[in-house]
Amino acid sequence: MKHDTNELEIRLSRIPLFLLLCICSVFLFVGLELGFLHIFLKDFKVADDKIIIFYLFEFFMVICAGAAVIQMIWYLIIPAVMFKANEKGISFGTGLRYKPFTIDWKYVESIGLGIDLVNTVTTQNPQVGLQITFIKSQEIPSAKPTSIGIIYFNFCLTLNWFYMNKKNVKELKIKLEELKLKYSK
Repeated sequence: MKHDTNELEIRLSRIPLFLLLCICSVFLFVGLELGFLHIFLKDFKVADDKIIIFYLFEFFMVICAGAAVIQMIWYLIIPAVMFKANEKGISFGTGLRYKPFTIDWKYVESIGLGIDLVNTVTTQNPQVGLQITFIKSQEIPSAKPTSIGIIYFNFCLTLNWFYMNKKNVKELKIKLEELKLKYSK
């Protein structure tokens, strides 16, 4: 989050990025071990009738996990901007690489705190995130494919607190309300 009074920026937290890097590294190592290294599984062989399935498995384990490892290392060095609010409007990350999508301030209906119901039910620990509701309009999409930690569905944007580099969502809500008053005209 920048300290500029005219802008609010939330980047990805490095903690979940590191956890994802560890998980992807395990997948990458297993793929490399089975396909090429044979350090632990020296006698590993694939039956001739299952070779196509094995190569598909290898593609996923090496190429996909390798690409994810590279992306997580990049995001550990320079965390992606998952949310930004400034005079242009509210921007949030979409797609696999946090490509910003901006919605003008005039469409912001309310700013509040959202509770992750799935996590609350499974872990019995309520997790609060930032939630912005937009006015239902034909001029903006009702949903977008978003990046990890962000949900935009039914004109409602939710940022999961676990993925945010700033955890004080009440402070973020107050700052966003100030920006809304300043820019929505």
